[in-house]
Amino acid sequence: EWRVFTGVEVDHEDLKTRKVDPPTGYGSQLGPTVVLDRLREVVALCGFGRIDNIDETSGDELDVRVAALTNGRPTWVPASQTSGEGLLVTFDEDALQRWETSAVDNERFQALRASVAAWRRRRNMDPTGGLPSPRFALLHSFAHLLIHQIALECGYGTAALRERIYSNVDNEQERMAGVLVYTAAPDSEGTLGGLVSLADEP
Repeated sequence: EWRVFTGVEVDHEDLKTRKVDPPTGYGSQLGPTVVLDRLREVVALCGFGRIDNIDETSGDELDVRVAALTNGRPTWVPASQTSGEGLLVTFDEDALQRWETSAVDNERFQALRASVAAWRRRRNMDPTGGLPSPRFALLHSFAHLLIHQIALECGYGTAALRERIYSNVDNEQERMAGVLVYTAAPDSEGTLGGLVSLADEP
């Protein structure tokens, strides 16, 4: 997804992308904004959990904590397809790395990691696993602030806006730092363009 979104512009019946400059005054912190005038989302139900979020950082834990849909291996799963629009805000990699260096020893970040470790310990999970990186903590916090601001600007409720975090430092050649905020509807025509119109405002 990240490669497609940040690569050359796409004009397909299921996906249409274009790039615009970052907001005025933020060129040193942010990269280009990728406007998704058209996107398709397919969601398949493979299992379910209750009460707590599923921890996807460990395949073993994921198997234990997800209730299967069938006794055996399913031959099909229920799925839905929606059409919509979105904005992918990318971050300047050099600026982000400089911030990460200073954030590692930040008291608030250390308190966040301690809280996550305590949460995992209470559930008999490895307290050293699944701890957020400074990059992910920043992107996730930014995503929620952005969603609330977008809801005020474009008329969508916060419940109608969804997020997808692109955060990766494991591959030196393909570091990811971006937040996709999107909305989608089951109608064949998708949504009305209120979200992507924000990218065209001065």
